[in-house]
Amino acid sequence: MTSRRQRRNRPARSTAEWVSFAVASVIVLALVGLLMVRWVDGPLDPPAFEVLTDGGARTDRGQHFVVAKVENTGDETAENVEVVAELTLDGELVEEGQQMIDFLSGGEVEEITFVFVEDPRRGHVDVRVVSYGVP
Repeated sequence: MTSRRQRRNRPARSTAEWVSFAVASVIVLALVGLLMVRWVDGPLDPPAFEVLTDGGARTDRGQHFVVAKVENTGDETAENVEVVAELTLDGELVEEGQQMIDFLSGGEVEEITFVFVEDPRRGHVDVRVVSYGVP
């Protein structure tokens, strides 16, 4: 334990020490605040997906490219998100493509492209998420 005499003889804190103390205090308070907000918000929503296409296709050198945007509308991260695109012409499945997205955080949007031999504008393309994992 330090005596009063020892405390009086100690040099005063420098400006740099006070600034460092203030910055560290703000960081600690911010982290505690974030944890409290997270705790009050309750549990996170599991991954959920919305898949959008513009309905069109780009053609280049005999191949047809369909762009899809996959959004994780949940809060939790999903891994190994498997996305399938099926092209049907006259009610018959003629082509199928598959893509894998390694990680998709909550609220994140990933753009992927499917390539078809048949022209998707002559039929219907259905793009959907068929499976995912939780890290």
